[in-house]
Amino acid sequence: MTAPDAPFRFTQEENVSILVLQQELNNVQWGEIDSIGTQVLNALADRTHPNVIVDLSQLNYMGSAMVALIVRVWKATMARKGKLAVVCPHDGVREVLKLASLDKHWAITNTQAEARKAVGAGAASHKLNVDQSSDGNAWKVAAVLSTTLLLIVVVGGLIYAFRGNQPPENSNVEETEQVEVEEDGLVPEGFESEESASFEEPVIDEPEMKVETNETAVEEAATETPAETAKTAAEAPAPSDMPPALPEVKNAPTETDSTDSPEETTENKEE
Repeated sequence: MTAPDAPFRFTQEENVSILVLQQELNNVQWGEIDSIGTQVLNALADRTHPNVIVDLSQLNYMGSAMVALIVRVWKATMARKGKLAVVCPHDGVREVLKLASLDKHWAITNTQAEARKAVGAGAASHKLNVDQSSDGNAWKVAAVLSTTLLLIVVVGGLIYAFRGNQPPENSNVEETEQVEVEEDGLVPEGFESEESASFEEPVIDEPEMKVETNETAVEEAATETPAETAKTAAEAPAPSDMPPALPEVKNAPTETDSTDSPEETTENKEE
């Protein structure tokens, strides 16, 4: 459908449209490149879901005008919900696409066979589907997560309620032991309850006998005045068990020497 001397070729197959850009496009004017884009868009107008392959394998260099041409074709393809792949085996041309960040949006391959797979059921088509339906998938994922979380909460609540209503394993044994203790009136050692412990008879502290030592009495007596001592002695009754005081003996004879004889003792008595 293009002229033999044209700097590009555009062919359409059953399910693929192929645009081949040649090296001569780097030497033409901007207006001619714009007219090429218009021809391609008119050819894609009757297709609802076009699959487009842009072949750059004949280019060693690509200017900004050809980049703009490919972007124009790509937007028209996406507007009709189609797919686009780019054949770019040369590193110099691919570097230009990377600088424009177009490699993040297009499927860039080395051959047309790989490009056909990309627009048919390859990684590029999968990427476009994910981008177009990301909002729907997000809602679906959120709904699934919410449902799962709700089920976890409900099951956890039922388990907690079941464990709370279930009596402990040792409750029957403790009740039986308590009944036996109440019937016997005895509490075995080690099974005293808090109630029995609270009703134990209080222990009465016996008053401590304060015993004054002799040293304390002597110290108190030493601190008393002579008048207080005489008053205390007059008021205090004489103990009944004390022997009567002996009469005072005046001019008691002096003790004699144990060595005196009995005669000297008799003479002393006569005198």
